[in-house]
Amino acid sequence: MSSLHGGNQLGNRIFEILGVAAIAKRLHRRPSFLLQSDSFNQPVIRQLWKTLHYFPNVLDGFFLESESLGLNISSLPRVNLKAQPSTYINFSRFDGLEKERIVVIDAAFLQNIQYLNDLGWEEVAFRLGFTEETLELTKLILPDDFRKRKKRICVHWRRKDFGSYAAKSSYIVKALNVIIKQEAVSNFGITIFSDDAKNLKADVRTEEFKHFANSTWLPIDDHPIHFVWSFLSHQCTHILLTNIQSTFGYLGAYLAGNRSIVYFNPALHWKHKMPTPKEWIQLVV
Repeated sequence: MSSLHGGNQLGNRIFEILGVAAIAKRLHRRPSFLLQSDSFNQPVIRQLWKTLHYFPNVLDGFFLESESLGLNISSLPRVNLKAQPSTYINFSRFDGLEKERIVVIDAAFLQNIQYLNDLGWEEVAFRLGFTEETLELTKLILPDDFRKRKKRICVHWRRKDFGSYAAKSSYIVKALNVIIKQEAVSNFGITIFSDDAKNLKADVRTEEFKHFANSTWLPIDDHPIHFVWSFLSHQCTHILLTNIQSTFGYLGAYLAGNRSIVYFNPALHWKHKMPTPKEWIQLVV
């Protein structure tokens, strides 16, 4: 049984739900949310509604109880997982609770690759799966000219709420040069997904980006947010993550599996680490 951190955006929220599912799997329990209609649970209910809108399978196998079970929640055994961002939990914290029918966990900051590994790529891909219709519509956020390129390099550039922690445009230019040279890429197209579309359009018109001007296409404005994950995971031969501590870009690249070669900026912008799949390539420029 868990509650979601009310302020989390989609990437962090997905990590929390998958983390809860992984913990339950390790403990041979059923993941659950108790969703009584009170002031405490309303934000959680709204978060789950939004998430299910994008990913209908994400709560598959969860027990969702909307009526009171006559439980005194405060008296139930509780494990608090909020203290260590991006740290895989020590399961010994559940020792002695094997006979308890219900264990409450406060789940936040479960952004760790190990939870995804516990579930397995296939289960994560199922929970975050896209319909064939979504995959077809996703293609339309970029023109045919881009999708016809033999190599399609997709950049995820988190900017707005990262402020001074966001990667500089110079990093992207240098990283693209390395990827293209290192892999002898030809007939390539570049696209950049960013939460700051307005400034991105100005950036790609600068002298710094001039070399890539004829090979760069930007996604159409106001595309559905989950289309970024769909596109990254199914349309890109190469992915560049400018900040792996953006869970949004991280999960999009993870869903690509072996369909894409993933490069990432290893610079840590916060103190906590963000473990990555062993196949991903650090790119220091």
